[in-house]
Amino acid sequence: MRKVLSLLAEFALHSWSHLTILNKTLYHSGNSNVNTNIARILGVRGKIVTLLDVSDRIVIGLPPRSLDRVKALLQLSDRQMSAALGVSLKTIGRARRTPDRRLSPGISDRLFRLARVFAAAREVLGDEDAARSWLRSAQLGLNNRIPMDLLSTEAGTREVEDLLGRIEYGVLS
Repeated sequence: MRKVLSLLAEFALHSWSHLTILNKTLYHSGNSNVNTNIARILGVRGKIVTLLDVSDRIVIGLPPRSLDRVKALLQLSDRQMSAALGVSLKTIGRARRTPDRRLSPGISDRLFRLARVFAAAREVLGDEDAARSWLRSAQLGLNNRIPMDLLSTEAGTREVEDLLGRIEYGVLS
């Protein structure tokens, strides 16, 4: 029982630390600029101020052009994009062939995740080239794993964001 409580306490402490850094880095309620930058990465038109605005867009589905915008900005191949989103190459092709249809909420959410991490990396590391390079390089703070390879899951994404937060605040990573 003590071991379980110890593990729960450790998890809670790690989660709280992670959420605090993320809140300061990305989700600060007064930081509509970050949400606007993410919306710009995705090519979403209209006013995006809060994460609720983003959530509304995700639920109705992002436009397929968002796929190509993120792909171009991150300089990804179709194969890399499909891996990062956890979808097949055919799904990517279908989205391109039907630009009048919206992406599913699931794909939209994963695309938002990519844009969010890229925006954070760009903010922390200073520019797009540095962010792209960092996302493609093995990171000691991720047990020598490549951040892009972890972005297909929420758990992996949180680890990447946590590392970016540690880098931003000068914690040895």
